[in-house]
Amino acid sequence: MKRWIELALFAVSPLSALLAAPLLARGLGPDGRGDFALALAVFSLGATLGNFGQTERVGSLLRDRGSISFWPSRILVFSASTAASCVAFISMLMLGLDPKTALVVSLAIPISSLGLLLRAIAVAAGRVLLLAIQAAVPSVFRVAMLGLLFVSVGLTTYLATLVTVCTSIAGILLVRIALSASGDIQAKSLNHRGAPASEVRRDIYTCAVQGLPIVGFTLCVAVMLRADIFMLTALSTGDQVGFYAATVAITEAALAISAAFKNRMQAAVYTDDALPRVRHEGIVMVSLLGPAIVGGQLVAEPFIIHFFGSPFAPAIPAFRVLLFAAAAQMLLDCAQGLLAVLGRQRAMLATSAFGAVITIGSLAVLIPAFGAVGAAMSSLFAYSAVAATSWFLVVMSLRSGR
Repeated sequence: MKRWIELALFAVSPLSALLAAPLLARGLGPDGRGDFALALAVFSLGATLGNFGQTERVGSLLRDRGSISFWPSRILVFSASTAASCVAFISMLMLGLDPKTALVVSLAIPISSLGLLLRAIAVAAGRVLLLAIQAAVPSVFRVAMLGLLFVSVGLTTYLATLVTVCTSIAGILLVRIALSASGDIQAKSLNHRGAPASEVRRDIYTCAVQGLPIVGFTLCVAVMLRADIFMLTALSTGDQVGFYAATVAITEAALAISAAFKNRMQAAVYTDDALPRVRHEGIVMVSLLGPAIVGGQLVAEPFIIHFFGSPFAPAIPAFRVLLFAAAAQMLLDCAQGLLAVLGRQRAMLATSAFGAVITIGSLAVLIPAFGAVGAAMSSLFAYSAVAATSWFLVVMSLRSGR
């Protein structure tokens, strides 16, 4: 029963994204929808880079040791995320976003970066249900607030970004309160107070060095996942960016469902029968992907027209390609999450670099010729290649006991 509750809660997020998609498309239009996608891409990239690989590092250490001192990682994340916030603000202004939207995104980056550390604690403690609640509750409030704005004052890029960022922060606070109340944070934390300044500096340096491979991995993943929006902005027209952003938002919502499986797979790594449990979760996930893709292909045209409106009809071919890309991305997300818990940072970096090369090369060729459809094809190629490679490395690692 608990498993079905988890899956149901994780399903709330993509369903909410499905409800929010027409509100954003109709309320913002193709150009405004493209600006909103750009703001969220910068937010996601800044928060991940600002974390400086500490979520993966902490997760790996908790698997090996059971408890660690979080203070060095927190100090490093705060410093790195503050720098990322400043760079993000300047970058968004240069990309043409309005200052209010840029400010909202920049202020939220350090909070999101620090919040990522909580996920490592929750996974190590087996609190998958809590992560499911974190995915569900903010998404419900997000779509409700977007709906209220849509029917009242009207949606703008700034308001849509503000709502999205604030509900994300609310989810972080929810996890923080729950982990503190249950004692999981205290159980996983070693006291670092009173340590000499030289020891603290040495530990921060160690955190940075161990996090560097993850930073490289993050940059490569950012290229693989976010270069489509940036390169569409540079190589195509504003409406093509909007078409692609609207459809990719729907397909990327599937990652919320993959999180249900990824979290359980990562938690399984901490058990004695890791490989059979991971294999079982993978089989269940793949068995759900086939019918979902077929159903999506059947309803693609009426879905896009009905939900987004006739101005978004040119997005239908990209949506069809992105349905396959979403399945590959779910498999990729789970495999990379497993490599992180297994401590395979070099493997993560190598596979993501492989994906980044494929992404940049294919985007440069396909976008000028096919626009949004070319970006979708690039995503499919890159996700599929990296997913296959990553899963091969995961299976090898689990069989060897690493």
